[in-house]
Amino acid sequence: MNTLSLLLIAQIMRASSLVEIPTSFYPDRNFYWQANVTTSFSNDGSDQDLKLNFLLYKRWAIGLNIFTFKDFSIDVGYLAIPERFGMPAISFGLRNVTYRKYINAGGGGSDPDVGFPDERYEARNPEFLSFYGVMSKHITPDFSVHFGFGRGEFIGYGPRSKYLNTDIFSSSKHQYFTLGIFGGIEFTRSIFNLAVEVDGRDLNVGVSFDFGKFRFMLAGLKLEHLIFNSTLNPRFGMGFEITSDVMESFAHPVEVSIYIKNKEEGTPVKGAVIKFLNTEIEPLVTGKDGKAQGLIMPGEYMISIVHPEYKGIKAKLKIKRNRPLRAKIALAPKVSKRMLAGKKIKEGDALFRAGKLLEAKRAYEDALRIYPKSKTAKERLANVGKAIKNRILELKSRAKYFERKGDYRSAINYLKEVLQISPQDPDALDKITELENKLKAPPPPKKKVVKKPAKPKKPSKAQIEKTLNRAIQAFNAGNYKEAKKLLQQVLKWEPGNSRAKDYLRRTEARLKLLGE
Repeated sequence: MNTLSLLLIAQIMRASSLVEIPTSFYPDRNFYWQANVTTSFSNDGSDQDLKLNFLLYKRWAIGLNIFTFKDFSIDVGYLAIPERFGMPAISFGLRNVTYRKYINAGGGGSDPDVGFPDERYEARNPEFLSFYGVMSKHITPDFSVHFGFGRGEFIGYGPRSKYLNTDIFSSSKHQYFTLGIFGGIEFTRSIFNLAVEVDGRDLNVGVSFDFGKFRFMLAGLKLEHLIFNSTLNPRFGMGFEITSDVMESFAHPVEVSIYIKNKEEGTPVKGAVIKFLNTEIEPLVTGKDGKAQGLIMPGEYMISIVHPEYKGIKAKLKIKRNRPLRAKIALAPKVSKRMLAGKKIKEGDALFRAGKLLEAKRAYEDALRIYPKSKTAKERLANVGKAIKNRILELKSRAKYFERKGDYRSAINYLKEVLQISPQDPDALDKITELENKLKAPPPPKKKVVKKPAKPKKPSKAQIEKTLNRAIQAFNAGNYKEAKKLLQQVLKWEPGNSRAKDYLRRTEARLKLLGE
């Protein structure tokens, strides 16, 4: 019975295994190792075995199985597709890469009768180069299923296990080319793990207690012998494992500096709390410069970063031995300043279209105060600034027009509009004072009426209208000098023509703006 229990220990300690069958759940590490010493026990005594497992770059698994000083094998596994997007993880591998044709924990050799008696099937498949493929998927965070196929150690020809290999469809047995199916379920909660599995040779149940650096396992194999009243007995054993995480106990703390910035503005975030999840490490808090510093033991940590004004995030932090860590992480504000600034810009655009230039300017300035990096707000503010300058020039031009006409009151009103836009405009202030003084001055003496010479004959209404239309066309075409000349002619013929007066006023204002 002692030799029978050896198989249990060799199998339950294999990397990325359930109890015996392989799985596609690999540790999310670039480098990870496991080493274990196991003890099997039965009525015939006890035995010990040694196993080393290495997992590299999150994809490769390599294991060394030392059954006896003469009998050992190597396992190789490859994670082809990690579990993601609701799809199962898929891996492939070879077990028992060795010079022995038949091998298990009980020993190996070229004779199918070596090893454990209950492995000596009517047509035993050689265990060396036991190829397999397996799919694994989490149904819930605590519950997962595994299903796969393989040859060699996964094939049995017992009274019940014969139904789990492809030879059930054949009248003959194929020693090397038979494939068997296997599957299992797994339940994990905190440090506890329970697994039930079946393959072409075994019905197995195992429990383990995982403490991170250490793992303790109990398992029972060949439980079908117990269920179906077989003359053979089930096997029991236990194992103790140590992992690469134990090296953290001998490592020194590493200086960790984490800089948290505003994702939109690139400015430091003060008061962000950095928590190391599932650890007893005290949280780090960022200062005015957005930095948080501390001494942390090497290892991989899941951290969460929270701040009342920003969206919390989680991230993986890998701290290497003897190497200070500098990390930069950006947090997005809960209320986007860019979006708030965008609303102000839209508000300013509406005011600009309505001709409310000062209100539009204030809206664009508010947008820049909210989000100083807004290029759109800067462009809009520049445009409204130009529009305000043009408006001031137009108002001053109208004031000059009415001043020349002697209508000082209208001129003052236009200059007061200038002050509403630019309250400290010195030209407007001085001109208003000057015009107000003119209004207070006594009227000039009446001049002697001189009889004017007879006016030339007034042209017809149609001629006047034709000349006015030519003036309007010249105005619309931007030919303001020609328009002015024609409008003055119309007013000479018909001084009371309101349309000609209006267009002449507008023409002179345009010429003034153009400096002509």
